[in-house]
Amino acid sequence: MRAERQDAYKVFSEAVKTITESGRPGSRAMAIYSLGRIAMEHVEYRQQAIDLLRLYVLAHTPKSGPLGARAERIPTDVQAAISALGSVPKALEPGEGQLSLDRAYLVGASFTGQRSGFRGVLFTQASLLAVDFSGVDLSNADFRGSEFHDWVAFGWTGENPWTDEIATTRRWQDWEKFRFAAKFMGATLVRTDFRNTGLNGALFNRADLAYAQFGGANLSRADFRGARNIHLAKFVDSETGAPACADDPAHFDESVIVRLAKCSGAS
Repeated sequence: MRAERQDAYKVFSEAVKTITESGRPGSRAMAIYSLGRIAMEHVEYRQQAIDLLRLYVLAHTPKSGPLGARAERIPTDVQAAISALGSVPKALEPGEGQLSLDRAYLVGASFTGQRSGFRGVLFTQASLLAVDFSGVDLSNADFRGSEFHDWVAFGWTGENPWTDEIATTRRWQDWEKFRFAAKFMGATLVRTDFRNTGLNGALFNRADLAYAQFGGANLSRADFRGARNIHLAKFVDSETGAPACADDPAHFDESVIVRLAKCSGAS
């Protein structure tokens, strides 16, 4: 047992050193996965690992490109940190403090495969363009003020800028939208808070929307077809009275009636 603890300490220490000192993203990614594995197997390292991984994700902010250019996606080492965060058990336990990724830059991040590691997480005011939450349990997560717009992910300046016609093309409908839209397909969104978010083009097919809140959100082109418990979702903010809105129609099953206001400003 003592030898096992010593081995764990050695792996943990070496992983932390590589993460903080290595200039190679690939090496940092491998160290991050090692850190996550140790945190899963040894409870004494879990909170340290959570804190380090969280700070690692929050520290990543790409250099600003031209206004309206296609958004830069997170690198492999940040993706590794997200995957490791989702796998650490302590992040799931009630009463242990709410994990916060407030204002995080998570463009293009994939949370798939982390079925329940992000319940109740604070994603407030985060940049979540082209993110993939398909199949993830995000119950009680807080996304207030975050941005998911497909047209911002696509880019609205440059050689091939976004136009409203793009969303009507066969190419967009068949495959291209899956590169740029935020994906919540099959996700569990019970009591998830999307108030005042930009959800243009987001895909909620087959998601569980029981008591999810969308008041004040921009739902232009969002797709809710096949969503479960949508009759329990709230499209008006019960505190402020702000309704969800759409300039381009959102998509619902024929049996579902949701009245959305018109948004002001850009689509």
